[in-house]
Amino acid sequence: MQRLYRSTNHTLHNAQGLAIGADGTMCLSGYSTSGDTQTAKIMRGVVDASGAPTWSPVATTEPFEQRRATRGTITGSIRTS
Repeated sequence: MQRLYRSTNHTLHNAQGLAIGADGTMCLSGYSTSGDTQTAKIMRGVVDASGAPTWSPVATTEPFEQRRATRGTITGSIRTS
């Protein structure tokens, strides 16, 4: 098995969800963390004509304090279309 992407590609350190469109576009939801705060994000991944992946943000929250009780529960409810 070959690894295609790392968190350094899409900037999410705690991925929560993945959707793949009919055209191969990927949407990945999850969190980026910095110190005691985290940001929930949806990232879109596409492969260009040369085969190189490009990741861009679709939606980003304001940074919020990490809490053990709520960590990992927010992005499970996000949908894109």
